[in-house]
Amino acid sequence: MSIPSRMLPKVSLHCHPTGSVLPGTVLDPARKYGVAPPGGRGAADLYDIDSHEVVDEFLRAGGASRIAAHRPDQ
Repeated sequence: MSIPSRMLPKVSLHCHPTGSVLPGTVLDPARKYGVAPPGGRGAADLYDIDSHEVVDEFLRAGGASRIAAHRPDQ
């Protein structure tokens, strides 16, 4: 039996984290595991016009990898 393409799940093939991730998704685990956002920025700062620079700086600083290194049960 074939399924019409309109019935199949769709995926995003090109997605920028800056516009698709809520600030809390980044900041909550950062706080939990003691990883400070660059410059002590908070959630409101992630929505300003240059927010991509905040996320890029955080990723370059290794913040995301330090959060990911924690097991979910910790």
